[in-house]
Amino acid sequence: MHKLALSIALALAALPATALDEFTITDGDWGFSLGGLTDGRLGGSAGGYALGNSLAANPGQMWLWYRADGDTREYALSNQTSATVSGNLAQLEYLEPLAGGSESLRFALQYSLQDLGGGSAQVLAGFAVINPGISTVHVDLFAYHDANLLGTAVDDSATVGGLEREVHDITDPTGDGLMSWRASERGIVASEVGAAPGIVGRLSDGSVSTLANVGDPFGPGDYSGGFQWSVDIDPGEAVFVGATTTTVYAVPEPGLLAAFGLAALAFRRRKAE
Repeated sequence: MHKLALSIALALAALPATALDEFTITDGDWGFSLGGLTDGRLGGSAGGYALGNSLAANPGQMWLWYRADGDTREYALSNQTSATVSGNLAQLEYLEPLAGGSESLRFALQYSLQDLGGGSAQVLAGFAVINPGISTVHVDLFAYHDANLLGTAVDDSATVGGLEREVHDITDPTGDGLMSWRASERGIVASEVGAAPGIVGRLSDGSVSTLANVGDPFGPGDYSGGFQWSVDIDPGEAVFVGATTTTVYAVPEPGLLAAFGLAALAFRRRKAE
């Protein structure tokens, strides 16, 4: 059992049975909000986020979909059973059914925010899956990201790097902004880039989808990206499936408004529409 998976699983085991549809964590002068945490299992709207401070507004979408043995489509994590938020850390747990409905998988998610100083910050998201059943289960986990860097959706560009194509570097010309979305390499099977909402549309269209190593270089346009991990989980096992880091680097020109507050408001409005 991976140490991070164990630490997440143990932490979540002690949580009260509460649920949150949205949380905000902070560190230094940075804030990260993530909403739509209990949105429809069959839809594609979960995970609206805002990451920013007074210098940068970065609203977008990031969330997880899964497919397990016997499933004929992907499903968004939605059946949240517990959540806790404190300071710069948020922990969530989901209990999602397997095909046939007789068994389930537990998904443990942990988000942390770090102010890196100099106008830069990083969000680390770790994902563990626990199999409480009696049979080995094969799981494909999909991380999706629609980054509207600096608050604009149609002018981002992206390049893909790393030995497993695990790094998406995203740029925006309006403020020389730079965001890096990086995945853990272990178990990764695909890394894809494309115009939003193409990838999330496939994950929520009711049929089986598999990501492909295509789409880069991208832009300028409405960037979105996806990572896919594939893993077998034995009965009683907790597996650290993957992690992503979302790093925003310093934007040289100061904003005139509280960009983080505006970004959070923007994704709430999109959700209500």
